[in-house]
Amino acid sequence: MRISLVLLLSACTAGETYLVKPDVAQSLRQMSTEERATLAVPAERGKLETPVTVRGETLQLDRATPLADGRLRMKAKRYSPMVAAGSALTWIGTGIAYVGVGMFAARFQQRDEIFTAGWATRVAIEPVLLIGTALWVLGAKARPQEAVAGRQLLSPIALSGNAPPP
Repeated sequence: MRISLVLLLSACTAGETYLVKPDVAQSLRQMSTEERATLAVPAERGKLETPVTVRGETLQLDRATPLADGRLRMKAKRYSPMVAAGSALTWIGTGIAYVGVGMFAARFQQRDEIFTAGWATRVAIEPVLLIGTALWVLGAKARPQEAVAGRQLLSPIALSGNAPPP
């Protein structure tokens, strides 16, 4: 039971690669996890280098890769309930579908009542599989690791130490 639960929940995060300035990464390393959890960090997403803000606690600082221009490439990951729901529906639906296929194969042994039940099971589970797959994909594209309004922005002024007193 424990192993199946681990397998089911193993793909419940969404992540993306971001480019972060080294002074920003250094400031984040000096903060506690609780402090980073309240910050929106300026970064650039992926190959297109789209400017975004990322939740401070999602950046994997220990796996940062330096680039030639001085910036750091790092991954940000966060648990996604939508990915978890999609994963659960897909895996559970797949198991039920296989049972239905097995019952459907009973046709070869001239057991019509089992054949009918297998066919009905297989057809009935298709919407669950389709919804699960859609949730899985949409959850991965939702980018839960990116910050939304309401978080304090980690700004270059604050990093330089020249920030005005509060």
